[in-house]
Parts: sequence; structure tokens; C-alpha cells
Amino acid sequence: MDKEWIASFGTGIFTEFQGQRSPGHTACGDMIYTKGFSDLKKEIQITTDFENLKQ
Repeated sequence: MDKEWIASFGTGIFTEFQGQRSPGHTACGDMIYTKGFSDLKKEIQITTDFENLKQ
């Protein structure tokens, strides 16, 4: 782990649970195991762009 992450963990920003699992892993179903974070970020961006076009 890099120094910034270790410092953040030490201040309590991340819990021990988050140190073992990614945030949101219980809310995404199996999506987190079939897609990478880059894929999820792309989907979020596409959805956000689409929602902005509707306005």
C-alpha cells in the first residue's frame, strides 16, 4: 500500500472492513466480480452524460 493510503487508514477514513473489501461490494450484486472499476466508471459516465442530455 502506498503511504497516502496507509496514512488515510491510520486516521480512520477507511475501516478494517474496507481494507478487506471495496466500498459498495454488498450493493452491486455480482457486478463487482464480473466488471472492473474502469468498466463501472465508464457506465456511470455514460449514464451521467445521457441524463445531462435529457435536461
